[in-house]
Amino acid sequence: AKAWQQAKADTLWYLSPVTDAKQPVHWLRAIATLIPPAANVTVKLRSGASPYYEAKTWSGWCQPVRPNNLLHLPQARYAQARIEMQPGINARLTRLTVTYMAPNRPPQLKVAAPACPGAVKGQVEIKWEAKDPDKDTVAVAIYLAGPDGKWKQLAAHLKKSPFKWD
Repeated sequence: AKAWQQAKADTLWYLSPVTDAKQPVHWLRAIATLIPPAANVTVKLRSGASPYYEAKTWSGWCQPVRPNNLLHLPQARYAQARIEMQPGINARLTRLTVTYMAPNRPPQLKVAAPACPGAVKGQVEIKWEAKDPDKDTVAVAIYLAGPDGKWKQLAAHLKKSPFKWD
């Protein structure tokens, strides 16, 4: 357990370890579990671009967190909490949960066959490799451009390669 520090005679505070989300994220909510639940404790958060506090790469402390309110923090990889209470309050912080949402990154698609774009004859086997950095399911749609320049859908919602077309 970490020790509470006293900055002023009327306030005790605890500074959490820095949380690393592994990529820049939108920090959404902070929920403090207190015993007793009605204890007068203030929770503030800040976010930053480095694992250690630096004034030029970290935000200031946000307004005190209220239940079910969204956090107003800049998107960043790191966050830290500061919990404050008055001396003499018999309260205990048992858990602090901070939620965030990572931006959805696009999947990567590599077409392996046919080797080059252009006109094809006979049966064609289209092969591809699709990966998603967020581990989302990737579904592929295949289109054919006609001589008039209009696109025609040949297949949709394909989850596995290859696709054969004649």
